Amino acid sequence: MRTLHYAILGLLAEGPAHGYLLRDAFAPGGELGAVLRVEPPTLYAALKDLQASGAIEGRERRAGARPPRVEYRLTGAGREAFERWLRQPVERLREVRSAFLLKVYFLRRRDACALRELVRDQIAACARYLDALEAWAAALPSESWLALVAESRTTAARSTLAWLRTYEARLDDEQAAGRGGS
Repeated sequence: MRTLHYAILGLLAEGPAHGYLLRDAFAPGGELGAVLRVEPPTLYAALKDLQASGAIEGRERRAGARPPRVEYRLTGAGREAFERWLRQPVERLREVRSAFLLKVYFLRRRDACALRELVRDQIAACARYLDALEAWAAALPSESWLALVAESRTTAARSTLAWLRTYEARLDDEQAAGRGGS
C-alpha cells in the first residue's frame, strides 16, 4: 500500500466517513493536506483500491433529499494493516517528510508513549542510514560527482537527524510537564 492508503486507514480508524470528509482532510487547508496533497480522483481511486483489498468497506447512506453517499469504515484487516504501519519507522529519508509525519499526526491523537517510541526508532533508522552514507562517501574520490551526491545526502540526513532529536527532546519535556505528546 502507498502512504495515501495508510492515511485513509488512519482517518477511518477514528470513525466512519464519506469521501467528502476524507477529501477535505487532504485539501490544501486540511490538516493532512500540509503533508500529503491529494486530488479527488486520486482519493476515490485509493478508496476503491482499499475496498477491493478488504481493508475498508463502503455502504451507501442517504441524508435527506441529497443523493446517496458512500460511507466508508475500517475492517479488521484494515485496522491491523494500519496499526502495523503506524509503529514502524520509515526507511527512506524522503519518507520522513510524508509517511513519518503522518504517523506522528495519528499517534499524537492516540498514544503519546507509542509516539515517543516511534521517534526513538526513527532516530535509530536515520542514524543507520547516515552511517551507511558516511561509509559510502569515505570510499569515494573527493572530486568525483558521486562524492557530491554523497555530500548532499549526508547533509540532508544530518539535518533530519538533528530535527528528530529536537522533536524527541520536546516530547520528553512535554512528558515531564505532564502534557502528553503533542
